[in-house]
Amino acid sequence: ITPAVLSMLGAQAIAWFYMDDGYLCESTKSCNIAMCSHSKEEIELTKQWIQYLTGAEGVVKIEPVYFHSQCHDTRMIRFGSQQYKKFLDAIRPYAAPSMEYKFNY
Repeated sequence: ITPAVLSMLGAQAIAWFYMDDGYLCESTKSCNIAMCSHSKEEIELTKQWIQYLTGAEGVVKIEPVYFHSQCHDTRMIRFGSQQYKKFLDAIRPYAAPSMEYKFNY
């Protein structure tokens, strides 16, 4: 992920990204985009790009998760209770009909 690549992409690309790697968490009134294989710098750059295009402020979360006694980092961008509706509303026009459930808050 580089600034040059992100500058060629728009809100529709964010919607595809969310439909593939994102999920809505109704219990915490938030939504997340998983970025497990990306560096912290790439995640931060992606978060800034999303904010620029949608106006929604996300938070980079890197948390340890244990799986089969091994620790792995879970990496994501989280849009909390004050931001997730703004994020979803900005990309909703590009939602595939089969993915509408990811946008229903």
